[in-house]
Amino acid sequence: MISCFYISNRVFTMRAILIALALCLSLFVVQSAQAQSFVEGTHYSVVEHSTLSESPEVVEFFSFSCPGCYAMEPLVESMQAAMPEINLRRVHMPYGGRKAKQSQKVFVLMTLLHAEQYKNAIFERIHLQQDLFDSDEEIIGYFVDIGYERLKVEQLFRSFSADTKLRQMNKEGINRKVQSVPSFVVNGRYQVILAAVSSADDFTRLIDYLNSLPE
Repeated sequence: MISCFYISNRVFTMRAILIALALCLSLFVVQSAQAQSFVEGTHYSVVEHSTLSESPEVVEFFSFSCPGCYAMEPLVESMQAAMPEINLRRVHMPYGGRKAKQSQKVFVLMTLLHAEQYKNAIFERIHLQQDLFDSDEEIIGYFVDIGYERLKVEQLFRSFSADTKLRQMNKEGINRKVQSVPSFVVNGRYQVILAAVSSADDFTRLIDYLNSLPE
């Protein structure tokens, strides 16, 4: 009986060890596959002469008038929900002619009014309703219609702060050599190659990977 118990216990122990080894091996394979699944030049590029941001950050260069930016919005929101520790900063570029420059003014006014909760509504107005904010008065009127005091809106729209914000965004796009929108730069150094992104999960995993790269 003693010998039989010893054999059974040994079999049980060996089985547990083998299962544990198999689990460790599978975890290693998964981690290795994840690490190897993103390749410089295919999934991301390194921004030349870049400086790492002081904290985890994704900068989105975009335009309200850009259809691709509108299409990317669900992926961006999914990434934000999955990775709240990473700061998302939006930089509106003037690429796309007059309509892009008008929508850039919309973004600046939205930011100065701290009205980011209307971001999706602005996207939908432009892309679903085909209302492109053709004049400055339309921009001012939009924010007045949703509840902001006209005098405050007009003052901010024509303020030094608004002009400075426009100049800063344009300068940052030039310094980062951003040639198209949407573009995403992680931690000031790694730019996402969007052609390699096919889903919200792909985008989130890629951002997570780039954020984990050593300094």
